[in-house]
Amino acid sequence: MQNTESEIKLITYPRSVTQAETLLALSDYLVIGEDSFSMRLATSFSRAEQAQLIKLAHKAGKQVVIALNAMLHNRDIKALEEDYLPFILEQGADAILTGDPGIVLICRAQNLPLEIIWDTQTLNTSSGNLNFWAGQGVTAAILAAELPEAELRALLPKLKLTPLIQVYGAVGAQVSGRHLLSAYFDASGKERLDSGPDFPFAMQSDEPGSGPYSLYEDIRGTQIFADQDLNLLPVAPELYQLGLRHWTLPSLFVDVDAYVEIAACFREAADAIVQGSWTEDSGRALSGQVISLHPVERQLGLGFYALDPRTIV
Repeated sequence: MQNTESEIKLITYPRSVTQAETLLALSDYLVIGEDSFSMRLATSFSRAEQAQLIKLAHKAGKQVVIALNAMLHNRDIKALEEDYLPFILEQGADAILTGDPGIVLICRAQNLPLEIIWDTQTLNTSSGNLNFWAGQGVTAAILAAELPEAELRALLPKLKLTPLIQVYGAVGAQVSGRHLLSAYFDASGKERLDSGPDFPFAMQSDEPGSGPYSLYEDIRGTQIFADQDLNLLPVAPELYQLGLRHWTLPSLFVDVDAYVEIAACFREAADAIVQGSWTEDSGRALSGQVISLHPVERQLGLGFYALDPRTIV
């Protein structure tokens, strides 16, 4: 991913091959993967589906990012190196999304023709940290959602890689490699209840004003999400002026059809900004559409973006 002078690139997360075909008309990158090596994706695609998606994207002149962002163990690294990496290379994947230093070293040692997008969630806040990985072959990074606008303004000029920012969707808060929900049910003598991206649990915080945190369990452990999802469309022109031209839109917890319409809102906003036709009224209208399409039970807002850094403890 290269810095673009004027274009805004959208990065979407399809939940099916059919949905991906529609998203390719709206976005520039698709993020896909399988449960064996990824986490926090709404869908685990089969190898046949992944091959099909890569072909569809390339036919449309778009690119595919393979998520390798799970917490991997040594046995996983071996399977990745001997089986999955050869597969995605053969299919022509364009980039990988990872936060595992071992994967970066493998790509570097073998000189693999894959762009590397660094994603360590809340840790991507320091130019020193990010520029170190740029020196190891990383070409882009998803910035932490916990960065206020003031800190973004200070950070961005120092970066030696392409910054990506999440502009919509559920925000990962914590991840545990342990199956905490199963352990709770077993210890309490209760019948286990399944959970997953389509049916998460809600955990209420004791902090006043905090909404419930979403969590679910998968083969990689327990995934916990912030109590507020992101909608940065109201500040989209500010992101553009800051030089943030790659916008990610995770699809967790969102209806399939609604997600496509939400992506269309961000595409319209991006095009209006680039073309100079953005107005406050059009921005409010598009943000209103996003809010109306978002699940009613989930809070939506600017997250950390508008906070004063001095108030964050």
